[in-house]
Amino acid sequence: GFVIVYARATLFGYGDGPLRFFAHRVIRIVPLYWLVTALYVALALAIPSFAKHYSAPSVLASLFFVPYRGLDGNLEPIVGQGWTLNYEMMFYVIFALTVLASRRVAVALASLALLAAVIAGRIGQPTSDLLSYWSNPIVIEFLFGMAIALAYRDGFRLPQPVAVVAVLAGLAAVLIANATMPVF
Repeated sequence: GFVIVYARATLFGYGDGPLRFFAHRVIRIVPLYWLVTALYVALALAIPSFAKHYSAPSVLASLFFVPYRGLDGNLEPIVGQGWTLNYEMMFYVIFALTVLASRRVAVALASLALLAAVIAGRIGQPTSDLLSYWSNPIVIEFLFGMAIALAYRDGFRLPQPVAVVAVLAGLAAVLIANATMPVF
């Protein structure tokens, strides 16, 4: 959320903004992701000892960033790390639809859409994997990133002592989380 709002200033409020925004995202992400996904599928076919099998629907879902429960029962794309891209692409679609507006209005509209998805997922208890996935509260992190970008663009900066404490607290939180996580 931060990078998109901060770095894409030239897109807001222009008629071709949504198309330019989405085209840039697709060009930057899709070719390499498709190549890696194709490599995974090819290796699974070529080396049966990997014990990986992918159905045609799971391959298509992975290629088009649609959450899909694979043959192994996991709700993730073929390239496991691609789970983040499933969320990013959802965010990019939402954000592209808002870019016609000014930066602040676009952020507000995108934030409302993300919050609505999370609230709908909590109230409605979605029965489909797709709705359940995209209503996960993790999408609120895009909202935080956008808000921080707006504040930063407006000149807000943390005083240096506060910034140092925040970095140290973040590092401590990571260390504590790693120390308390179960080892599998």
